[in-house]
Amino acid sequence: MTPASGALDGAKGDMAIGNWLLENKSTVNESVSLKLDWLLKIAQEALEKGKNPGLCIQFTHKAGGPRKGGSWVMISEAAFKELQSEIEQWESGALVRGWREIREDKITSKGKR
Repeated sequence: MTPASGALDGAKGDMAIGNWLLENKSTVNESVSLKLDWLLKIAQEALEKGKNPGLCIQFTHKAGGPRKGGSWVMISEAAFKELQSEIEQWESGALVRGWREIREDKITSKGKR
């Protein structure tokens, strides 16, 4: 967590996790009004720090604890597309490696007969 919720000089965003700088908003209400200013602010701060921006929304109980299914993270469309592409590449690579291992096992098994 960032001191003073990112209000201090040099301490931007609310949370830094790995290569991500995240702004965190929470509410005890059933909905939250999304402000473009929040997104533009965290995008600029993340750019300055060489990180990816994100916005965390927490729906909480009145006592402050998280509600079941109430924690969400919003990222830019460009970041989403990049993540999706990386996932697809990883999955296709894993599938190819898995297929090669199965094939090598079959070839080895045939030689042992």
